[in-house]
Amino acid sequence: MPVTNCDTIVRRLKELHDTQLLSWQEIADRDDYRGIPRGTLCSIAHGKPVPKKWRKQLGLPELAPAPVCVSCGSVHAGNCNPARQMVDISAVPVEQRKFILRDMYPKKKG
Repeated sequence: MPVTNCDTIVRRLKELHDTQLLSWQEIADRDDYRGIPRGTLCSIAHGKPVPKKWRKQLGLPELAPAPVCVSCGSVHAGNCNPARQMVDISAVPVEQRKFILRDMYPKKKG
């Protein structure tokens, strides 16, 4: 199958199911879709993302992992602020949380 995009696949699946009145099982039995579960094909036709496992068979480009920030180890867009750290305060009692947050983020004067 040539490289395509998700919209093309959705259109083709809807054409086979809605226009040609094929069941999802009949579509799954076709050579183009052999091995892909009928529920997965139905989900794709209804706008769900194509699972990574089936992208190559459907002619979609494989997804590359997003680059990770060398400063913080997260994937994000824009500039990283390494001074800003994520802190898990879920184990801290609610009445003490405001003091932790106040100390972490002091008010700027001026």
